[in-house]
Amino acid sequence: LTPALEKARSQYARRIAVTIGVNAYQPPIAPLKAAVSDAERMAQLFRQLGFDKIESISDQQATREGILDLMERRVPMDASADDLVVVFFAGHGATAGQTGYILPQDGTKDLKKTGISVQRLKESALRMKARHVLYLMDACFSGSMFRKPPPSSNPNDLAYWETAAKQRVVQIVTAGGADETVLESGGWGSFTRHLHAALQGGADDNRDAVSTVPELAAYITGRVVKDTKDHQHPLWGNIEGTGNVLMWDERLVPEQARRTAPKQRPLVEGMEDELRRIHDTMNRRQWKGAEQAVRDLALKKQHPELNLLLAEIYLEQDALANAA
Repeated sequence: LTPALEKARSQYARRIAVTIGVNAYQPPIAPLKAAVSDAERMAQLFRQLGFDKIESISDQQATREGILDLMERRVPMDASADDLVVVFFAGHGATAGQTGYILPQDGTKDLKKTGISVQRLKESALRMKARHVLYLMDACFSGSMFRKPPPSSNPNDLAYWETAAKQRVVQIVTAGGADETVLESGGWGSFTRHLHAALQGGADDNRDAVSTVPELAAYITGRVVKDTKDHQHPLWGNIEGTGNVLMWDERLVPEQARRTAPKQRPLVEGMEDELRRIHDTMNRRQWKGAEQAVRDLALKKQHPELNLLLAEIYLEQDALANAA
């Protein structure tokens, strides 16, 4: 494990992916051919990268009501404060004034009534408890709301990884700017083709096994511009906060260090309910909360199993420092 990868893996309790693809627009909105298959490819890739949960909707499910129900109710109810949420959307985007919108399956030219604005996406992310939210949008619209974070003087410094991982942030990468059109070729959206490669290590220039959003954007931008003959110019930035989303491929982790299915830990008579809650917290990799819960229970009851749970928590929090 590289220091960056070890730090990234310790920061998120779970990684949750949402994929949305829309081909079947209604006239006069032109239909797309590759958006749904792109969303399906991305869902499969997130599984391969080791994401803990994937939510997917497409076409008739991906109406304005369907997308908002997913983003404003279902995901916020599931995501915890230590989770990462990544949202991939493939479909049309548009701009009205300086405001960017994504178009759901039932979207029309009346963007304010039927589109979903970047501001609404920001508000959806703020409803989530998740510390880090990343929007990956194979759609083109204005990026006037995006702010570029200051560059790091030493992106391999552990202090950088501490800061990047702990600060709240909502980030976005889009396929192009206002008045640009999503281009498809060979059964792919150009943006998704290069995003797919970027997330499998293509963007990891310094070979530390972790890709940040600036690295993803740098990899994607030049390739999309070249692919589309200067018709699409990807944009990226922070919608909220100053941290940085950390992406990695769990397949690169040594086998003995990979996450496995939730452990079946023993229940102790007289403490079943308390231990079930603690086990659930540990399975969600919320180590600080689990440690406090075990300590609180140990003040009331003494049992060797509580010591074993504390040992497991300490090892998960910092294996190298706590192994002895």
